[in-house]
Amino acid sequence: MGDAWCEVEVDRDRAVLMHDRQEEGTADALAALVSLAVRQVTAESSGIRAVETGVAPGDDVFETALVSLGFAPTTRRAVEYHLALGT
Repeated sequence: MGDAWCEVEVDRDRAVLMHDRQEEGTADALAALVSLAVRQVTAESSGIRAVETGVAPGDDVFETALVSLGFAPTTRRAVEYHLALGT
């Protein structure tokens, strides 16, 4: 989506999004990108029960985008966010 992309790794019932962007972008644009990635991976892999991604320290724009979609910090690592699906 523009200069931003998400790569997805599927590990059993969990999808992990790796995100990169060339420019800062807005929280709305990043939320749209992550939302598209979540929709696509869950459509292609029906067994996905959770989606996780990481946020670089100080990346408030991406953190805002994730929180707006319902992601919450994980307990595994302070910079990771987790979205549970259908639970």
